[in-house]
Amino acid sequence: MASFSYPPPPPKKLSWSKDRECPSCHHRIAIRHPIYGILPCKECKRRQSQLPKPGKLPEFTSESIKQQRKEFHKDIEQPHRAGQLNKAWMDEVGEQQAKNWGFSDKEIKSAKYVYRGDDTYYKE
Repeated sequence: MASFSYPPPPPKKLSWSKDRECPSCHHRIAIRHPIYGILPCKECKRRQSQLPKPGKLPEFTSESIKQQRKEFHKDIEQPHRAGQLNKAWMDEVGEQQAKNWGFSDKEIKSAKYVYRGDDTYYKE
């Protein structure tokens, strides 16, 4: 005859009184959120918000690729950015090519240098 065993009981949930300790500093009372559960105390949140944010991401490309980006930036110029026609691209290819691409006369007249002032790879 096969033996029958009951399933194990569900794990006990810790009560709020036992979970009151801040998960970050373990000294102050934690914040209990109905959706996110136990959150760090107000003091830990304040200290975390004052930490400096990471700046610009590091560049992991070789120097030769960086040099080629500067050297050939006119070859990879984009025709528009967020719907605005790029005047630098239009200077390279000409107004007729812009018309062939489907840009209207109004868009060609209002073309701007859309990548100027940006922190891009093509900075010299």
